[in-house]
Amino acid sequence: MLRTFPQLNITSDTQCTPQGPRNENSFVNNYPNPVSGETIIEFITAGGHTLLQLVGPNGRMISTIHERTYDRPSTIKVKYNLTGMQPGMYYIHYQNGTKTQMKPVIKIN
Repeated sequence: MLRTFPQLNITSDTQCTPQGPRNENSFVNNYPNPVSGETIIEFITAGGHTLLQLVGPNGRMISTIHERTYDRPSTIKVKYNLTGMQPGMYYIHYQNGTKTQMKPVIKIN
């Protein structure tokens, strides 16, 4: 009466950390997310000019979070405070050389 069904792999074997799973194509991540006040942004730079900007829901740049030139590859953490900003969807724009990435950030009360 009972049939054998194939196993479905619905989870990945990536390690989960407080900031969530990181895949090899991710250069920037933040936690906590959603955020009500301060968030920690962790990013990987290959060296050279590295830029992080906060972009609003309308696609306009709100502020420069971090801009620096690094002399070697590094993993960096910076704190950013969103207190006083309206709730909604924001984006962290990451740029390092030819690599760019947009990371969504949900701002709550």
